[in-house]
Amino acid sequence: MPDLSDTWGLRQYKEGTLFRVRVQPNATKNHLEKDVTGTFRLKITAAPVNDAANAACITYLASFFDVPKSKIEITRGMHSKEKCFWFKTIDPSFLNKILTEKEWS
Repeated sequence: MPDLSDTWGLRQYKEGTLFRVRVQPNATKNHLEKDVTGTFRLKITAAPVNDAANAACITYLASFFDVPKSKIEITRGMHSKEKCFWFKTIDPSFLNKILTEKEWS
């Protein structure tokens, strides 16, 4: 399998995939974007209070990648803007295909 870590922040982890993103809570709308450095930024309307932003991140990513919320877990960054999401039993090639097909502005 090709190394996708440089392109999309994806990495094989256990029986699934890690996806690295920087989260911006209190945004005007929920949106995933890729900046000029290749870093993914997940803008979430929820405030970082009582794990509301973490839950909103998981909900958004589940919808974006069309996977069940139960398949996504935060493995690093529970109280930080830099987060790693573990997509349990989801192959990196599946996420790579979705990210590749998206037009990034």
